[in-house]
Amino acid sequence: MKFLCIGLVVKGGKEFIDKWISSAEKISDCWFIVDNGADKETRYKLITHPYTKQYLIQKDKDRNQSRDYQKILEMAREDDYVWIWNLDIDEYVPEINKDEFYGFLLNSRDESIGFPLFEMREDDKHYVMIQDCTTELKHARLCHKCYKNLSHFKFNEKDKHGNSIPHNCKSGDTINISIQHFGHYNFTLREEKRNQYKSEFPGKDMHELEQSWLEEDENKITIKEWRNDII
Repeated sequence: MKFLCIGLVVKGGKEFIDKWISSAEKISDCWFIVDNGADKETRYKLITHPYTKQYLIQKDKDRNQSRDYQKILEMAREDDYVWIWNLDIDEYVPEINKDEFYGFLLNSRDESIGFPLFEMREDDKHYVMIQDCTTELKHARLCHKCYKNLSHFKFNEKDKHGNSIPHNCKSGDTINISIQHFGHYNFTLREEKRNQYKSEFPGKDMHELEQSWLEEDENKITIKEWRNDII
């Protein structure tokens, strides 16, 4: 039985691939990857990396994160891994003590591990603070990315947006290992996301999707995050 693997569902990715690899190398030497339309450079770097255990090029290009996370879960089960960490291509772990983290997982009785996730802006040091439902400002939101590979876990493929952990996985421990999210970190990328959303969902009101990339004002310091489990 093996301990911890990394799962990645990737589309595009050329802006982030070098950061992702340097981050993932700190965490695990086994990666399971579903390619849902990766850039040529991204695909080459991942396929040729010695830590890539399985690499699946998705034939059905319709976006369904839950479907693709489920495939990663099945790959990890084939290799008998105990824990899975789904680390997205635009996420980076700047610092981690691997031995301490593995010890934490080994002694955890919970089903998943939550991390503080920071919405980065423009560089490695600036981020947007989160405003929760009580209007209190938080530096990060709690994101459960790492979960146990239990036999009854399954992703709900009807939810095409996908969750970080299987829908039947109860939230558990939290650990002070920061994740930096760069997916919407500059205005150009947010504009690309905005235009992509408009083309995929024509006629839908943009305010229905309140995400950090929808911010027009670069001077704002908060984004809305209507959850109760924010650290």
